[in-house]
Amino acid sequence: MRTVACGSLPANQWGFREMHGNVWEWCEDGYKTMGSGKQDAEKSETTYRVLRGGSWDYSTDYVRSSFRYFDTPDYTYDNIGLRVARAPL
Repeated sequence: MRTVACGSLPANQWGFREMHGNVWEWCEDGYKTMGSGKQDAEKSETTYRVLRGGSWDYSTDYVRSSFRYFDTPDYTYDNIGLRVARAPL
């Protein structure tokens, strides 16, 4: 198994692609043992940041956006990436 090219899978109901299982995605949220119920990013003083979405080399138990993983922002691996986004015009 391996990653897939961006845009190669069908879009979900909101128009997003490759949201689960391609690569873990870095989030702005600081990692806390218990996640926040708010939609806003948690600007925490922790050195860890949240990773979401699972990746191609993990069990299906982890391949969902609600599962939170974490690491330090300087950590790199072939199953971690990021999603570039912009605010609507």
